[in-house]
Amino acid sequence: MVEFCYLFLGEEESVKKEKIEAIKERYLDKELKDIDFEVVYADNKELSPPRFNEILSYLPSNPSKKRIILIKNIESLKQENRDVLMKYLGNPANSIVLLLDSGKLTIEDPFVKILEPFVKKLNFKRERKPSVFDLTEAIVARKTASALSILKTLLNNRENPESILGALFWQWEKMKDRINLENFRQGLKLLLETDIRIKTGKLKEELALELVVIRLSYLV
Repeated sequence: MVEFCYLFLGEEESVKKEKIEAIKERYLDKELKDIDFEVVYADNKELSPPRFNEILSYLPSNPSKKRIILIKNIESLKQENRDVLMKYLGNPANSIVLLLDSGKLTIEDPFVKILEPFVKKLNFKRERKPSVFDLTEAIVARKTASALSILKTLLNNRENPESILGALFWQWEKMKDRINLENFRQGLKLLLETDIRIKTGKLKEELALELVVIRLSYLV
């Protein structure tokens, strides 16, 4: 792995930006940061191999600091520019910090596999937040522990308990043809009782939801 070469993957742009700012703070002369930080777009039609070589050969204004080159959308690099990049990575300059960025490439992409031995790979993948749909799917699959974990995440994300219960009602109605009628009716009764217990304060919202999730799991 080359010490001053990074590969940024994923679509979480805000977190990428924070990382780039931290790298700039570490390696650039504060008074020259606008000069020694360059953004190159791989899909720029004017980015010829000679021009790319030239960009990669520039030295920092302050010899005791670094120059940072951020190459955006590396998935769009033409083959001849990929060849230039690979040649550079085989003998990189210690005065340059190279940041390769892609919001589209994944860790399984062949180009990423080629780059891996030469770069420090960072994945900024946006995590999908669980939904009530995920909760009901876990209930249907009788994955009670998973369902309770999703419920906890929803509550931690400040999801309204009554909204969660309302969504469970709606999803349970769609279950009518997937389970036997008696269990379906018992499920509706449980949901109604839970609604009453929450509204009257007989049970705390979190406990009431946990109990209904557990009981519904046994009815499917």
